[in-house]
Amino acid sequence: TTRFRSDVSSIGLNAVKGSYSLPLAEPAALYKKYALTGKDFQNLSIDNRIVLGKVILSGEVAINQTNSIAMIQNILYQPAYGTTLFVSYRNYAAKYTAPFGNCLGENGIPQNEKGLFAGLNVLLSPKLILRAFTDFYHFPWLKYRIDAPSSGSEQQIQLEWKPNKQALLALRLTVKDHPLNLPVADTVIINEVENQHRLNIRLTGRIVLGSGFTLQSRGEWNQLQQHSGTTDGKLFLQDVSWKSKKDKFSITARLALFSTSYDNRFYTYETDHRFAFSTPMLYGEGKRAYLFGRIRFLGNQTLTVKIGSGFKKTTTNNTSTTTQTSTTDDGSTLQNTPVDSWSPLEISAQLNLKF
Repeated sequence: TTRFRSDVSSIGLNAVKGSYSLPLAEPAALYKKYALTGKDFQNLSIDNRIVLGKVILSGEVAINQTNSIAMIQNILYQPAYGTTLFVSYRNYAAKYTAPFGNCLGENGIPQNEKGLFAGLNVLLSPKLILRAFTDFYHFPWLKYRIDAPSSGSEQQIQLEWKPNKQALLALRLTVKDHPLNLPVADTVIINEVENQHRLNIRLTGRIVLGSGFTLQSRGEWNQLQQHSGTTDGKLFLQDVSWKSKKDKFSITARLALFSTSYDNRFYTYETDHRFAFSTPMLYGEGKRAYLFGRIRFLGNQTLTVKIGSGFKKTTTNNTSTTTQTSTTDDGSTLQNTPVDSWSPLEISAQLNLKF
């Protein structure tokens, strides 16, 4: 990387070249037609950051070994104190590949996407903040479970109230239209694509109590409208955390209650060990709980322990007589009975030593 600077502005030239010990095989799936294959890869890019008063222009243009281009250009504008406007345009070619690329986008990787994003933050008062964004995107090539070029959009608005340094209350509303294949028979090779409409409402509260205790609650509801009908899901999380004055000991506990279909599933971030990232997928009807503890000793040495488990209501068969029954081949009657099924206990520990 080489960078040229002038006051607060800069332009950078970047180059990455790598080789795997074994070649990457060509994937069989049609939507992965332009995935990286072979052993070698390389990327060249130019990035910029230009400051013009209250306006900051930034972005990057990159090219890979197939001469495919990916670009993103941003404008950040602060017209007054407490107000920030951000606009970003992206265009990532379907044939562009970057194994270590990081970007703004619906895909999470800089490939097969065009889009326009706009965000706004406004300090309405010293205790009230408004955050909002809108994003329109298009996929020029196929994707997983999307058998045609497609488009979608997402809008979100969030209002945060912080009456003091110890408390926070946030209300978030999200609307999203996302493309997905229509369910059809297995004999159909190319599926039709529909746009699913998702509505999500989340209320989050956090309060810092005395003696190192913090409480955080989250209630969430979503609704999904698709070709097969409308479904909804509900989630409630309660976190309790405590840490000692010198931060030598800390404990975080969570209880999650959920009732949702698979299509309305929730992803919830959990505190975890260093270098570990945990976002369990919650669906069905059940509970999820975990306990995470951290101990610092002998200066910079750290021991962390995590214990977690949960259970769902599942269905078993018995021979009792009920109104919901099914008949087996031998003529006996089966009842579908919901029961609580515990998942295996999860126990993990990590010791970090610094010398």
